[in-house]
Amino acid sequence: MEIKCSDCGKGFETRDIIATLDGLFCSQCLPKDVTKKFFTIQISWVGINAIVDLIEGDVNVDQLMILEKMKTKLEFKIKEAIEEILREAQISESDS
Repeated sequence: MEIKCSDCGKGFETRDIIATLDGLFCSQCLPKDVTKKFFTIQISWVGINAIVDLIEGDVNVDQLMILEKMKTKLEFKIKEAIEEILREAQISESDS
């Protein structure tokens, strides 16, 4: 199964996949009203295999530990991005 852009339906040609609450987009199809805060997560093949096995229902204990570490890192990055957006919003409100 290939992951595709929610707008144009093409497979992702680069490593950049932009995730929003409305779906996954390529850089050309990103909706204009989206607040852009980018962060990178790196997933090894072991991590990708753990995700696939989780989806297929064949995950083992070692893979669950890998997935938990990935989840913790992702939660931290998302929290940082949200806090940054909120700080920027407070700064712009105090400027006006």
